Amino acid sequence: MNKKLLFVYSKKEQIELPQKLLSEYQIKSVLATSFREIYKTIVEYKPQLLLFDENVKIKYVRYLSERFKFIPICIIGYFEKPQILEKFLQLNLTILNVNQSETEISSTIENLLWFSLSKEELWDEEYKLCRADLLKSKFLFFIKIFGLSVLAIISFFFLPKLYNILAITKPIYNEIDLKYISPSDIVVLKDKIVVTDWTIRNIFEYNLDDEQLVKMYIADEQFNAVSMNNNNYFVSSSMFSNSIRISQYPEFSVTISTLTLFREKTVMALHLTDDNNLYVLDNKNTLFHYEIKDNKNIVFISSYIITEFFPIDVYVYNNDIFLLDSENNVHKIKNFAKQQYAHVLLDKFFDPKQIKFVSFAINKNWLYFVSEEAKKIVKLPSKILYVD
Repeated sequence: MNKKLLFVYSKKEQIELPQKLLSEYQIKSVLATSFREIYKTIVEYKPQLLLFDENVKIKYVRYLSERFKFIPICIIGYFEKPQILEKFLQLNLTILNVNQSETEISSTIENLLWFSLSKEELWDEEYKLCRADLLKSKFLFFIKIFGLSVLAIISFFFLPKLYNILAITKPIYNEIDLKYISPSDIVVLKDKIVVTDWTIRNIFEYNLDDEQLVKMYIADEQFNAVSMNNNNYFVSSSMFSNSIRISQYPEFSVTISTLTLFREKTVMALHLTDDNNLYVLDNKNTLFHYEIKDNKNIVFISSYIITEFFPIDVYVYNNDIFLLDSENNVHKIKNFAKQQYAHVLLDKFFDPKQIKFVSFAINKNWLYFVSEEAKKIVKLPSKILYVD
């Protein structure tokens, strides 16, 4: 018997499911009218996966995800409104874009089912465990409320004394949480921040001023390094090849030009300046400098081998070249020929054993560091680099 999927749709618009899903899985549909009706259907039908359309109320999804933690949940839709997408991403749920191919959608669902605990033979036992955990959580919640009430009463009498004792200091850095993606690269432009997630080929665009998500794109290949400039040139390198592709953002499928590195070399990082100078850092500690001409040809300018540290990312700001190393430190190249650097040693503040940075970017006000494992961006004042 095919695995069972429960499709929960809204009154606003029922999204048409891909034909491949309808043929490969046993799918039951239910209208999102109330918590009780959906809950009852789930218990009776015992699905292996829950599929919500993007118009289902977020409170319904949150309520059911808390009560059926053992069942994988996917959200399917067109996601033309970034605000809706961001709400679902914050719940750490799998997103299926209708514009993806049917094979990709089916493959994503199959991977979720493979590792899930919602298999038919486990369903009843996992449901019992989930209900027990929910009751335990409610009990602990009331205990915490009681403890906080007692603490509030005590603080009311002793807070003035505590205020005089404690020194309140403001940290020199800020953090942007990206709990719903695995950020792998970052580019800062005049009006936006672009963050990529190579695991799902997604490219997230944020407003520079308020740092709110405004757009999301899906590239047509998996990449490990990307960059773009204010001319909307987009360069990317796939982890499965030693080539670099240049396209027009966000028309990723239209290739403008390509560049192939020597055999056995792969790309670690890329940076593209507004005057179309391309810097390529390979896995052999070599930094290449190319220029994209008006006729779209890529011309080699120079190369430079780094021996003092292990670089993992490159960024150019105000014509100065900066490198991020594997120990969270930043190095400014002062003289290529003499191997001279200006070092900004940040490992004392950001222990690489505690947080690991994989990419960075610079603008007039901020130095941005990306941690894929911690799912966050750490911002420091760019003055720390002594740049104008």
